[in-house]
Amino acid sequence: MTQLKTRLAALRQRFNGILSHRQRKPEPPISRNSITALVCLLNQPRQMDPAAIICAIEAAYGRKFNVPGTGYVAQQVPPPPQTHLKVKVVAAKTPRHMIAISYGDKRYFSAPPDRESAARTALGRAMAYHKGWITVDRMGDAPPAAQMYPVLGKVMAELIGPDCLAIFCPGTNQVKLVNADTVAILRSDRPMDALGPGEKGPIIGARAGDEELATAVAVARQRWPEFVTAFAHRRDNEEFFVKVPLATGNGSLEHIWMSVERLESEWITGILKNVPQDIPGHRYGDRLKISSQKMEDWFYSRGGQTFGGFSAEVLMARKQRESARGG
Repeated sequence: MTQLKTRLAALRQRFNGILSHRQRKPEPPISRNSITALVCLLNQPRQMDPAAIICAIEAAYGRKFNVPGTGYVAQQVPPPPQTHLKVKVVAAKTPRHMIAISYGDKRYFSAPPDRESAARTALGRAMAYHKGWITVDRMGDAPPAAQMYPVLGKVMAELIGPDCLAIFCPGTNQVKLVNADTVAILRSDRPMDALGPGEKGPIIGARAGDEELATAVAVARQRWPEFVTAFAHRRDNEEFFVKVPLATGNGSLEHIWMSVERLESEWITGILKNVPQDIPGHRYGDRLKISSQKMEDWFYSRGGQTFGGFSAEVLMARKQRESARGG
């Protein structure tokens, strides 16, 4: 399990904070990343036994884990080093992919500045007042997201309980209240239907002139040739992402991740991987062609290591500081 622990720690430490953000004057609540994961928001911290989680994993996969010679291994592993969050992690490795179930006893999103306004709806109350969370993440060089969501959905279905308020998908930025149909849909081959049209999750606020983010952008652009070379030698099932700014309806900028399909000398063609909050004429999954000069960040993973994500590190550090203060 040494390799499993190393890969898990490296990935979670650096890329649980791949966050979309928008430059605007008010500070909206903090969001999460665009990795392949499902998140359950809890009305109170849940005391979870790693052995029970492994049983849930076995129920979802329909087979026993930790049987010698099968290649199916599951056990508790240490959380990412240097994290301020109280997180426990159970990792499961199969011959084809690796997932991690993490759970924490603090908020997943930072508290919104105006909880009273946010709590006018049931979904708003779940976002504003949840007190714990469970995530099921795709880890490492796993199959593409479309193939992994049914796996993640089945595992999450085994973890749903009466303390679950809402399901959030960082990859599409959708969130929806848990209801009587949620578990059945998560167990189906179309788990994303559990989110339905959903609602858009919060995004992270970044003020214009943010010096930390400006430095991160400068580093990403300076090291852009590394990304170009890696993309030119990409392997099957590897995904490459860039962050770009797009104009919103009110004249500000929304900074959003897209998966890269093609690189030309001065152009990037890819697919939007966040749900746009206020970008007229664009939706999640749209194909865009944008000047490479507008690129603000990039990341990819290879061989259990992650590269890039410079703005993500800045934003994740901010989230950890918020969580350490109790959200």
